[in-house]
Amino acid sequence: MEQQTQNKIVKAIQKPPRFHNRIFEKRALINGIEIYACATNENECITLFLDDLTQKIILPTISTATPRHVIKKLPSNFHEFAMYYFENVKKRKVIASTYYNDLNRYQNHIKPVFETLNLRAISTDFCQNFVDQMSATGKGKTKDECISTLNGIFNYAVDRGVLNRNPMKPVVNIPHERKHGKALTLEEEKKLFEYTYGTEFQTMFAVALYTGMRPNEYQTARIEGEIIFAKNSKRKNAVRGIIEWKRIPICPMLKPFLEGITELDMYGVQSMREMFNKIFPNKEHTLKDLRRTFYSRCETSNVNDKARDEFVGHSKGELHDAYSELPDDFLIAEAQKICYELKLNVPIAPKSAPKKNRFGLAEKLKKLKNTPENQ
Repeated sequence: MEQQTQNKIVKAIQKPPRFHNRIFEKRALINGIEIYACATNENECITLFLDDLTQKIILPTISTATPRHVIKKLPSNFHEFAMYYFENVKKRKVIASTYYNDLNRYQNHIKPVFETLNLRAISTDFCQNFVDQMSATGKGKTKDECISTLNGIFNYAVDRGVLNRNPMKPVVNIPHERKHGKALTLEEEKKLFEYTYGTEFQTMFAVALYTGMRPNEYQTARIEGEIIFAKNSKRKNAVRGIIEWKRIPICPMLKPFLEGITELDMYGVQSMREMFNKIFPNKEHTLKDLRRTFYSRCETSNVNDKARDEFVGHSKGELHDAYSELPDDFLIAEAQKICYELKLNVPIAPKSAPKKNRFGLAEKLKKLKNTPENQ
């Protein structure tokens, strides 16, 4: 670095900020490049000024004497940096569905507020105001997820030397109270199958309830002999592209619903959720409660804990997962315990959805809406 440039840098650093219109400002012009920072706090203004000076003058000067691949200039605009973070960090750490859900949430809630801001000019007060406004909307879960995303972006910026501190760290947030679902009672279980008698949904809800699958696993399910296999969507190996299959034996409660059925072809989750909400319209249950019900039935039926965890796809610990493989005979024997009296007032009529038409219900409903008598 030339001595003249060094002198200009020292002079710029020593010059105190200017207080104007309730804002501290600090600027300098070095070799035709403007260095500027502003903040409501003098120390914060100085910190932002030094950040800008480092990015625009010091690092480029060093990079001229260093191979280009050693130092990579990162975006200073918040949105551009956030996209860099999503593409280079987030995408590597989560499965595709989680990535796109997080990205969609960012686009809808964070981007409109932060998009045009310089990353180093974002203050804690600005972030606190964003959190407070999100709290006022009543979207507690979305707010907490946005805070997690912002922390991920800012922490990565700190790790890469773009920021000196995470402006979200001092933000005060009261996490929303999570509402956990509950298992269906036996009467509600009866209602589920009696309401859907004569439709494909009776079979589908039986598969969902008596396997404990997560909704996003329904369409991966297949029957092989006495066992239903489904992709485990929540294990870390999914991020590495390694598919793990859950083994869920067909228990006595499910067997009558699958009489004559050799292939599962479930409707889309949204179609199943719409039907489920018709059966339980007061939001006392969600589709996920079928999984909770299965877990509860395993416990009341005294199913072995390790077998139950295999059914629902829970991790049993890294060491156990690496060295323990429960035999099919053991799992099938444990599944036979899931047997209790339900006393349905309608017969069980096994039906499967139209083959290779997972969203058939939605298509049928569209056609019905477009018929002349409904127009």
